[in-house]
Amino acid sequence: MNAKQAKEKALEVNTQNDLLQYAQIILMISNAANKGEYEIWYYESIKADVKEKLISDGYNVGKTQFEINETMTKISWS
Repeated sequence: MNAKQAKEKALEVNTQNDLLQYAQIILMISNAANKGEYEIWYYESIKADVKEKLISDGYNVGKTQFEINETMTKISWS
């Protein structure tokens, strides 16, 4: 594998990971909305591209908070 192929492979993997994280968050949002809720807490780091997509979709994405052994981000749509 040369450097160009390695770069393309890394980009492909990162894109897939972004899509998976975005789908996971949207599922959490859908489940919360079905319960009449207006926010969720996501307990992992949100990738920059995913955060930008959520914001462009109209969601409010709070600053990531770091607790003792926990990372959490509030996402709301009210």
